[in-house]
Amino acid sequence: MSSLSKVKDEALALPWIEQDHLMRALRSKLEDDRQWRLGGVRIRETYQKWSHLALEHLGRSPSKVMDFGAGIYHPLANVAQFNVLHGSEGVGVELDPRFLPDRAAKCLADTIFDAWLHADPEARLRARDYPLDSLRQGEWTDRVTPKVSRFVGDVRQLDDSGFDFVFSQSVLEHVDEFDDVLKALTERTQPGGVHAHVIDMRDHRSYYRSDKHQWSFLCEEEPDGPFCNRLRSSQIIDAYKRHGFEIIVARPQREKPPKHIRRELIEAFSDLSYRDLERTGLRLVARRR
Repeated sequence: MSSLSKVKDEALALPWIEQDHLMRALRSKLEDDRQWRLGGVRIRETYQKWSHLALEHLGRSPSKVMDFGAGIYHPLANVAQFNVLHGSEGVGVELDPRFLPDRAAKCLADTIFDAWLHADPEARLRARDYPLDSLRQGEWTDRVTPKVSRFVGDVRQLDDSGFDFVFSQSVLEHVDEFDDVLKALTERTQPGGVHAHVIDMRDHRSYYRSDKHQWSFLCEEEPDGPFCNRLRSSQIIDAYKRHGFEIIVARPQREKPPKHIRRELIEAFSDLSYRDLERTGLRLVARRR
């Protein structure tokens, strides 16, 4: 057992009042740690990846962006950087209502300041649109500026459109009713708009359970653990084509399946091609015609 697992087990065995004191002490320490709030280099590098893809495939700065599955920790970090550094409007869309508003507010203040450091004079003026003093105090609002907002709920209920860059990181594999949701995203994307997605098609239980591998959920009728739609790369690509997208980039991540996997697949996946089996990840860029 690792030292972290041992400490966790010991903490869970404490009376609730002691757990509460421990939580308060840890939270106080973490709140003072900028790296915990911001995610530091990771947020900057993630934004730079999306920014590069937008500029490469649009040929210009995006006018309106959507972070689809923006997360519960830093829901506007990417969108705000697009706004400050490119002048883009943006929405962070998140279905999960769980949220740490004080952490997200302080993270956003850190993110805006970091963007300000790398900005030109015009971008620095846009940074002044943000209520930095309130954000530093942990005061959150879903519409942080007239051009940047957070939407919590099903994207099919989003009363907004005209996006020319929609992006997500390890989100599409969790989308139920995939075709219907993709239809909604398509309707909200302007012609010529670009979608960029990183899709993790592994069984997510393989990250933390030694008894599961990347393909385990293809061998079970009702897998436990986090919901994954179990769509394979060809199905995702075909769905995008049906909805009128041109596939620009479809770069798979490949892993060799176990030799015995074919006989263990449930009926719904028994006819999968070897290509679909070996593809456990996909980087997808598509343009709406």
